[in-house]
Amino acid sequence: MLANSIKIIFSVFVLLMISIPSYGQPVEKARERIEAFKKMRMLEILELSGDNADKFILRYNEYDKDFKERVSIYEKAVDELENSIVNQSEEKIINEKSQNVIAAQRNVHKLIEERSTYFKDFLTAEQIGKYLVFEKRFDDRLREMLVDNPKKARPGGGFGPKNRR
Repeated sequence: MLANSIKIIFSVFVLLMISIPSYGQPVEKARERIEAFKKMRMLEILELSGDNADKFILRYNEYDKDFKERVSIYEKAVDELENSIVNQSEEKIINEKSQNVIAAQRNVHKLIEERSTYFKDFLTAEQIGKYLVFEKRFDDRLREMLVDNPKKARPGGGFGPKNRR
């Protein structure tokens, strides 16, 4: 019964997040609210409170900032490559820009591979595992609800590991 209530609350929350941009509020506000919801949900799934919750949020914010910076560099490299192709630049320049894209992509993937090290000093192996599963599932389900097929989204949002729904 409680699980169903939580699912309903999460569904309503996500539906509100989806509808916010359509009522004239900036997309950035919706993004901030989704991020706040994501952090709250992570703390629940990881069963963190007090000092560990504070440590986790601090480290998560560091990781997220670093990730966004690296993705921004990657996107800029892709844009530069695209411009070189559109402008029919020399092969040497296109090769150089292609290598820049590959390097930036590797840099993003390296951070993704290292993300669990951000939390090793205060999370258990199980909590790190739950975090990794949550990150993947949250992104997948959010995309499913917002982009891929909002009508067939999982009831209750389904954020978190499958056994937590």
